[in-house]
Amino acid sequence: MATNLFLIDSHVHIHEYFDIEEYLNFTFANFSNSACKIDNSISCVGILLLTEIKGINFFNSLLDSSSQKFSNNFSLIRTEEDESFIIQNRNGYKVVVISGRQIITKEGIELLALCTTKDFKEHEDLQKTILDVIAANAIPVIPWGFGKWVGEKKNIIINLINLDKDIKFFLGDNSGRPRFCKEPYLFKLSKSCNHFILPGTDALPIPSEIGKTGSYGFYLTTDLNLSKPSEGLKKVLSELIDSPLTFGKLENPIKFFRNQLIMQINKRKNKQI
Repeated sequence: MATNLFLIDSHVHIHEYFDIEEYLNFTFANFSNSACKIDNSISCVGILLLTEIKGINFFNSLLDSSSQKFSNNFSLIRTEEDESFIIQNRNGYKVVVISGRQIITKEGIELLALCTTKDFKEHEDLQKTILDVIAANAIPVIPWGFGKWVGEKKNIIINLINLDKDIKFFLGDNSGRPRFCKEPYLFKLSKSCNHFILPGTDALPIPSEIGKTGSYGFYLTTDLNLSKPSEGLKKVLSELIDSPLTFGKLENPIKFFRNQLIMQINKRKNKQI
């Protein structure tokens, strides 16, 4: 089996007003540009780890309606797994799409369940939900979010990191974190306890974020069977001895503050509706 460069965006949202054709063009270009900067001597494959919220399932939508969703620029290739498929562009470049969920726990903390088609009950205890995700043979990730790791939530995560070193979960970074922010304390603590960091984009529900997916994440140079990419990726991640190397850049300050302002305006509008 040939060794490839795999670029993985571990926190992927496809928002309903994103034009799929345009979204895929950006995603393929982002992966290609990053691959050239890392190593253009070997074949590169992008991987999107979907983190879909309750009630949203673009994975099934793309899989069930591929003939209507894609033009001649893209084709869909089924794998031997229920939780993955491959999109190939007309140049032969491949992007693997793997199903996953985003869950809100009882404590109001976000938890990602990567590489699974299973739906999980929301508003359950964080530790219990992590164990449920592991029991489903999925990958649990507690993702960073602006203003979400403060106060009691921060203490809950700290206690979880310190007390449950034998439970295999990850923390997640994302490209929305501004460049001027130093590395969060929880990242340093988690790495010292063998809970490693998986970065991704976490595109916000803002039209301008359509071009973000695939621009930030982690990469692996490894053998991965594309007939069962989810199974192979889970095995690789379970054997990590350190956080994987990151590609892409964090958010520039101007765009960060602009996005936060737009998000606040949208929240106020939604409350008024």
